[in-house]
Amino acid sequence: NSRFEKWQADPSRPPTDFGFKHESHAKFAKHCWDTNHPAYEKYLSLPFIDSGSYLMVAVAFRSKIEVTIPADAPRGDYVLRIRAGHVLGATRDRQFIDIVSNPIGDRFFGRHVTAFRVTAGIDAPATYEIPLHLEADSNRVFTITEKRNHRADFNWKNSLARGELQKSVISAGDPHRALPTLWVDWVEWEGPLNRESESDPYSRVFPRGPDEPPSDEYGREIIERFIAKALRGREPDPEFVDKTVAIRERHEDEGRSFTESLIESLAIVLASPRFLYLAEPVSPEAAATHGQNLLTDQEFAVRLAYFLWGGPPDEPLLAHAARGDLRNPAVLVSEVNRLLDDPRSRRFVAGFVSQWLHLDKLDFFQFDLKQHEHFDDATKQSSRQQVLATVQWLLDENLSLRDLLDIDEAVIDDVLAEYYGIPDEFLAAGIPCRESGWRRVALPRDSPRGGLLGMAAILAMGSNGKRTSPVERGAFVLRKILDQPPPPAPANVPQLSRLDSKPMSARERLAAHMEQAQCAYCHRAIDPIGFTLEHFDAVGRYRDKELDPANRTWPIDVTGGLPDGTAVSGDAQLKDACAERTGQFVRGLARELMAYAMGRPLGFSDEAMIDAVVVQCRADNDRLRTLIHSIVAHPVFSRK
Repeated sequence: NSRFEKWQADPSRPPTDFGFKHESHAKFAKHCWDTNHPAYEKYLSLPFIDSGSYLMVAVAFRSKIEVTIPADAPRGDYVLRIRAGHVLGATRDRQFIDIVSNPIGDRFFGRHVTAFRVTAGIDAPATYEIPLHLEADSNRVFTITEKRNHRADFNWKNSLARGELQKSVISAGDPHRALPTLWVDWVEWEGPLNRESESDPYSRVFPRGPDEPPSDEYGREIIERFIAKALRGREPDPEFVDKTVAIRERHEDEGRSFTESLIESLAIVLASPRFLYLAEPVSPEAAATHGQNLLTDQEFAVRLAYFLWGGPPDEPLLAHAARGDLRNPAVLVSEVNRLLDDPRSRRFVAGFVSQWLHLDKLDFFQFDLKQHEHFDDATKQSSRQQVLATVQWLLDENLSLRDLLDIDEAVIDDVLAEYYGIPDEFLAAGIPCRESGWRRVALPRDSPRGGLLGMAAILAMGSNGKRTSPVERGAFVLRKILDQPPPPAPANVPQLSRLDSKPMSARERLAAHMEQAQCAYCHRAIDPIGFTLEHFDAVGRYRDKELDPANRTWPIDVTGGLPDGTAVSGDAQLKDACAERTGQFVRGLARELMAYAMGRPLGFSDEAMIDAVVVQCRADNDRLRTLIHSIVAHPVFSRK
């Protein structure tokens, strides 16, 4: 402010003499000072201001801390440490730190990394560690803020820059008026932590190490080993190996270095269809007789590994295949359990569950963050991860699939505990899961959060980002839980969006929609299920009244029913009804899991296999591991 006044008093001198880049910069800086100096003054009067920094919400240019890991830092595992505490009396919803990784030059939109709760007080701050993994092209700028709606924050800053916010940002009625509650003492990063493994990518190609002198014999060894790994244990064609080796030798004869001469040969291997595709060729004899061609032991090991790990088999699995005992029942049970107990089984959970429940829909549309400001990036990421962590818990503990339908427990982290309103004492008494930061907790009495139908991610996907969609929610229950998928909508169905401007509740909108004859038949089965979930809003928060985009309120009617005529009212009764039909749920899940395992759609000829695995699963209390064991042990899993 004083620099601006000095410049105004002597306009003959350029603004650069007073520390400004140009005239517009000077005026913008003065505007920001006029707008924000009350908050700055309050900031400077806060305790511990000389030894740390607050994550401000009220001040535009002190609202974040940025940490940059140099672009030339090696790839590998790192840790970001933050020593922080919260102000005495800070409410739980304002005790969260949010971390986003941004591309250099982009300070607003990046990839959400994590959010965590600061449980220590400012008088006794604690150090929190966030593990990071960096690749050569990873974002290296990490923005640390209080957890909040970053998109709304960005829009607010743009409005400020355009001069649209003339009042103080700490005035009453402004969402950014609150004083800070989070104090950061220091931030540091360390890495790469795995220095011993930095040479692993090199040793995978050059097994004799960097000191081995180049030779034609060593070049052939490198290429043969590389081909063997790329083909996942399958015997390579000798002619293919010879041609690939010849290309390397030709490049070396042309004057390239030993390392450079390998590049094209290894690229050819990686472009080979036998690497890119899980080829399971049928023998000419079986093709001529239309016989059932069995997988070889090596092909069976590959199929099993890609099913449960989403990646190639390891040495123990290939060793069993080489001995020919992998399909021995005792060996197969042991190996399947070993694969499921390995951390790589997370790939199976992430891959299958995301495909089964279409979790990508969470990113299909933008949620209205003015109407649902609490469903920020951190909450959306936690809600998605909750679905995966819950299935991982069932897999680790070998629990019943019925627990996905109706249970008085939930797998949550700190973010969802706040979002769902789960008291701290329930979270503290929970049991840690394999996934870091996630706990299995007993839910308070009458909590609606047990099972899939109480999860924010599932409920949010049954909306359009603004309002709930009983149609989407009802169709989800029919498809994924009751195994009664509704038929596709006819091409001439009018869109519900035509009713958006009319003041009516969700039930009234659908009633008007069903006046169309081509809609009524299917919607009689779909809509009554969706109505029972109307106590959840578009982002899965529990509510007593419906609020439409125009801020009109409507009473909620949760009466509905199932296609078989069973009357249902509310989410609790719907969960009970679904749990009574666990057999239908298991059958639908088995069909999806078998298609995922074998990498192909199922047909009518697979119904016998479905019947067999469902019977075995149901006989063992509907356990998820039993379902997996039944699938891999069935003869159809061994066929091409």
